[in-house]
Amino acid sequence: LQPRYENFKQDLQWVATERGYFDAKMVVSQIRVRLEDNRADIKLHFDTGKRYQFGQINFPDDAFAPEFLRRYLDFQSGDPYNAARLLSLQSDLVSSDYFNQVEVEAPLAQAEDYTVPVDVRLSPRKANKYSFGLGYGTDTGVRGKASVEGRYLNRWGHHYRAELVASQIQYSLGGEYIIPG
Repeated sequence: LQPRYENFKQDLQWVATERGYFDAKMVVSQIRVRLEDNRADIKLHFDTGKRYQFGQINFPDDAFAPEFLRRYLDFQSGDPYNAARLLSLQSDLVSSDYFNQVEVEAPLAQAEDYTVPVDVRLSPRKANKYSFGLGYGTDTGVRGKASVEGRYLNRWGHHYRAELVASQIQYSLGGEYIIPG
């Protein structure tokens, strides 16, 4: 019983922190074992305190327009704090293929009036990606492929892809210009 009880209290504290109840504390935590009845009475009083909220969300303004980066947010200043939303933002930015490194922080030490700022640090990928390939097929003979990807053309995330595929019997050239929606 004791290990389950201690694990429950730790889980309770973890969930409170994850949901922005940073001042939460266990006020009463008692177990009274009654051997004669073969039972235990548990008394818990967990005071969550006030829930913190997201404060100002700070993006770097060097490579991309803040308006473009804000499209990745599924929360805004004033929303209740939730660590899962910070992880989701980080995951979405990493998956965007615009950045090598993404750091999303909500420094509790900078909180004022139960409001925690959110700082996003980004390291852009190289602007262009090139790839080349050679091969041979019995139906095509020697073949080659070359492609270029412009990962970002402007501060609003526009990008393009171009590809040339050529063999002894056929060739193709294709491209696309992508404007994020």
